[in-house]
Amino acid sequence: MKLEAVFPYVLVGSTSLVIFLLGVMQLRLKPVTLLIVIREMTECVGAFTLFFGINSVIGVAAVILIRRTFGFFTMYAVTDPLLIVLSAFQGVVFQLWWRRSRG
Repeated sequence: MKLEAVFPYVLVGSTSLVIFLLGVMQLRLKPVTLLIVIREMTECVGAFTLFFGINSVIGVAAVILIRRTFGFFTMYAVTDPLLIVLSAFQGVVFQLWWRRSRG
């Protein structure tokens, strides 16, 4: 395995460890709260994945419909990186809304 392949993991792991230690020792953050936040973030990632899948399927269907109605339309419109960002926003907002609505 090349160093380039593991570098991002080592970098993020190292900074995460330093921030964890600073948070616990200097800022007096509770380690158990981190587990709760990780669970909530995992739920947000799941919601993002769901929205990204739905947006992708609807996007492909829309491109096919546009092609049949108006002629050629590129499928690359569905691969715009902005779709990932907006789907992430949708997922996080929906998850937070759902959480707050349930009390």
